[in-house]
Formats: sequence, C-alpha cells, structure tokens
Amino acid sequence: MHPLPLVLAHRGGAREAPENTLAALRHAVASGADGVELDVRLSADGVPVVFHDEDLARFVRRPARLEELAAAELAATDLGLRRRRFRGERVPTLGEALAAAAPLALVNLELKPTARIEPLAAVVVEAVAAAGLGHRTVITSLDWRLLAELERRAPALARGAVLEAPQDDDGWLAHPLVSLALPLARAGLAERARRAGRRVLVWTENDPRQLARWAELGVEAVITDRPARFVAAGRR
Repeated sequence: MHPLPLVLAHRGGAREAPENTLAALRHAVASGADGVELDVRLSADGVPVVFHDEDLARFVRRPARLEELAAAELAATDLGLRRRRFRGERVPTLGEALAAAAPLALVNLELKPTARIEPLAAVVVEAVAAAGLGHRTVITSLDWRLLAELERRAPALARGAVLEAPQDDDGWLAHPLVSLALPLARAGLAERARRAGRRVLVWTENDPRQLARWAELGVEAVITDRPARFVAAGRR
C-alpha cells in the first residue's frame, strides 16, 4: 500500500468557492484538505496579494490590470458579484491569506511571472516569515528566475518549478520539487521526476478515483478544485 497524496485545494477550491479568496481558504480548512495552493502577485504599491489572473476582467466589468492597482483598490473590489452568497469577497493580501491558512499542513504559493522579481521575492519571504509558516510553505513558479532569487534570499524555503507545457531541455529537474500540469503528469513526467528523486505535485486533478494511481507513482500532493470530494474519497 502507498500513502495517499496530500490533498491541496486549488486556489482554495475553485469550484466550491470564489478562487483565492478568504472564503475559499475557509472552505479549504472546513473541507479537511491537507493544504492549499494560492497564486501571488504584486499590487501597484508593492503589496503581495492573492490573485491568479493578470487583470480583473473575469470577475468584474473593469478589465484593469492587477499590477496597476493599489492594494486598497483591490481590497474594495467585490469578487463575488456573480455568486450572490459570496458578495463582498475581495482580493486578500498575502498576509491575510496566510493567517487564514494557518490551520493547514501545507501552503503552496505559486508566484506569478513578473518584471519585479526582486520586490516580489522579498515581500513573499517577509510575509511567510511573519506568519511563522516557513516550515509548512512550498513556493513554486513558472519563472525560474524568481526561484533563483528566492533561493538567494531564503535558501531554507522549499521551492519548485511549475511545468504547464513540454520543455526543450531538462532544466526543470534541477529543482528539488516539480509542480506538473495534469497532461504532462499523465504523459509520464510525474514518474520520471519521482525516479529522479524530485518531490512531485500534480494539478489540476479533479477525479478522486485517480488518487490511488498518483499514490503508486509517489506523487506528494494532488492539487484539486474539489477538495471535499478528494478528502471523502481518501477516507473510504
């Protein structure tokens, strides 16, 4: 028997609550998930905030770029307009999100690509340290320059490369942890990374019947939009 992978709520459980909000984090905790995956960007005034997209178009009628808005403007933006029961949910700061995630065993912060590499790395390291969650935090990114800056600033923080498309070389294997998009994981990269001694996360897996398969491959965590279903499947 292989231990089942950890269940990480993707953006807090994107199909069960507004993604990357405090409501989603509360849901992740209540669902019994082992941890959460969150996206991090910088506001215009240098505050780390939890948000996936480059702009607000998917949530509100004004398609303003997130990095052109101050944290106070983001805090006043209602992300629940399309889901009445979540009215008033806003873009949280990283500090707020980490406080809400404190009961969880693992926090995966995905830092979104940015031209402001040093400022983003600096404030994320500071926020994780202030929350006292360094031992329970994994930081991942598509931008390996960000990972290099994080290693320089906080070598003890766990880091990992995000892969969402096939690579021309094996540079991703230089990282101790790899976060794989589901098609790549299914194509054999999960097994290859594990055999190379890398810790492996898989996203976004929404079929709880696949838990046993990922367990056999030694995958450490499965990132899912449906954490409650995965927790229930793991308890059977």
